[in-house]
Parts: sequence; structure tokens; C-alpha cells
Amino acid sequence: MKRPKLIPLFFVTAMVFLTNIVFASTVNTRFNIYVPPNNNVSSRKVFLSMTAVQGSVGDTTVVNVTDDAADGDTDESQTVYLTKGETFIIFTSENGVNDDKGGPSANLGDYYTITSNRPISVMSGTLSDWEFDFVPGYAKNDGSMDFYFWVPGGGDITYFGIDVFGYHDGTTVTVNDITSTAKTTSGKTTVSLPGTLKTT
Repeated sequence: MKRPKLIPLFFVTAMVFLTNIVFASTVNTRFNIYVPPNNNVSSRKVFLSMTAVQGSVGDTTVVNVTDDAADGDTDESQTVYLTKGETFIIFTSENGVNDDKGGPSANLGDYYTITSNRPISVMSGTLSDWEFDFVPGYAKNDGSMDFYFWVPGGGDITYFGIDVFGYHDGTTVTVNDITSTAKTTSGKTTVSLPGTLKTT
């Protein structure tokens, strides 16, 4: 069976009882992140994604993105407003100055400071088949965890899979596709919660 080429946005809920667990990464309200350039294949575009785990219409998560000027530009600096599950995507080759392969500062990459009024998940990556990432979860008061993430498509991606790991017997996992309209360029995604059930 051939895997779909584009599954842009997912919401995963894992119901687990958290005891003596140490998380390697988490959602937060402040990030300092360097996004390295792609050094070889121009179709493997580099991206930065920021996903809200809280917020609603009229009560949004406010995300401030500061593009450090050390590379000669601040073209990606902006403030964005996200509701739960929405993702803001920056492809460093877009938005005015190409900071990826082929651009004037392609050997530098780009450095960002990101702050928000509520917890968000931030990830960087490339459009390629060989990359694997762990998505940080948002621990809720009832002991369950939510994982919201945007899945890229295009570039050198011919398939994309999601691997789910349960660390406790009896863990129940539900995967929903919350995509409203697929997004494969810089900008904000649109979502429809609770989404379409993919598996449970």
C-alpha cells in the first residue's frame, strides 16, 4: 500500500498515566533556535514551524517571531495569532531574502527568538524522506497528552509516516487529521477541530 504524499496537520491524543517520566523536550513560551541551511539539494527546503496547543477565536495564542539581523536581514520577523492546532510555517528560502541554499547568506542559516503568551511547539526540518523528528507533547491536567504538529509535503518527500510509541501498557492513542486546507508554503495553516479520525 502506498503512503499518502501529504498529510499536513495532525492532532494526537495519548491517554497515559504519568509516573516518573522525564521529557526530553516540551512545549514552551520562549525559544532560541538556529535553523541551518540546506547545504546540498535545493528541493530539500528548510522550514521552521510553530504550532499552538491552546487558544481559540477571540482568545488566540500570540507568537512573536524575531529574525536575528546577524545574517543581514530580518525579513521573517513578525507577530502571528494562532488558535489551537494552527501552525505558522516559515520556509527560509521564501519571505524576501533566501536564507537557504542558493541565497546570499546560504552558508549562514538563520537564528530566531520566538516568544508566545501560551505554550507552543516549535520544530525545524527539511523537505526530505530521510529526516525523523520527535514531537513534544503537551501534558494536560488529567494525565493525558496532546501532540499537535504540521507535516510537510513536497520537495524530496515521496512518503510520510507517523510512528506512535506507547510507554505504558493500556495506552490509548487517537490520531485525527485536523487539516482544513493543505499548506505547503510559508504562512498559517487552517484547521478544523476535532478533525477526521485516522486511527485509534
